[in-house]
Amino acid sequence: MSTVVDFQVSLSSPSEARDQLSPFPILEPLTATTHAAWPGVLVITVRGEVDMFTVPLLRTCLREQIRHSGPDVIVDLSEVGFLAAAGLTVLATAHKAAIAAGVAFRVVANTRPVLRPLRVTELGAVLGCYPDLDSAQAASSAPRLSEPHQSVDKGRAGQ
Repeated sequence: MSTVVDFQVSLSSPSEARDQLSPFPILEPLTATTHAAWPGVLVITVRGEVDMFTVPLLRTCLREQIRHSGPDVIVDLSEVGFLAAAGLTVLATAHKAAIAAGVAFRVVANTRPVLRPLRVTELGAVLGCYPDLDSAQAASSAPRLSEPHQSVDKGRAGQ
């Protein structure tokens, strides 16, 4: 039996992120929300920019969800506007942790800012990248329902 931990991390504003993490402005704060899309499948939806200043939030979220979930985790990066090398490292580390925990790890990537670094590094082939949630779920080991469960997206903090 798996346990889903409701988890959301975010920097509520670019000025908060700048003050806490960087002397440079962050154009779009990072949020990561989770929901059980199908039985046995946890989706982590990431929004914003994944770079060296925001990656600690993503690392924390992935680490906690892999520890408390299964059999499948899907990381949806379709709303990520920038994916830096630090983000690639976190995804590779999370993938290794998922394998060690017996959790299937898949990534949804369908935008150029995310696909390009995944393709150039060939990490996309290692992680298992899919163009949408349905494709990622179709490759899942968990049983499939016709429609995903409804979830409440909390959105960004401060909205």
